[in-house]
Amino acid sequence: MEHCPCEDEELTPVYYVKCTNFWSEFKDTGSFPYCEVHVCDYKEETDCHSMEEAEALARQKNESGFVCPKCGKTGKLKGTCNFEIYNEDKILRGYNYSALHSG
Repeated sequence: MEHCPCEDEELTPVYYVKCTNFWSEFKDTGSFPYCEVHVCDYKEETDCHSMEEAEALARQKNESGFVCPKCGKTGKLKGTCNFEIYNEDKILRGYNYSALHSG
């Protein structure tokens, strides 16, 4: 089971600049088609001490034309923290699981 950052004794967030590019992949299991959503997994740990600093750093990188080394898109970075990343991953896994098993 995946480790939740909320389970750490010290609840100090770690701030990241993360790519938010996503795309859909349509699949067909033979009995029904479904859509699976993928999100670029590029993230860069920062030395920021607040969400505002992380968001400002992401905005600065977006404005400078930073190209994501994983997906090749520009202008898709956002400031985030380890807790948000964990929650977003859980939501995405839940969505993809429900799309697969809703048929």
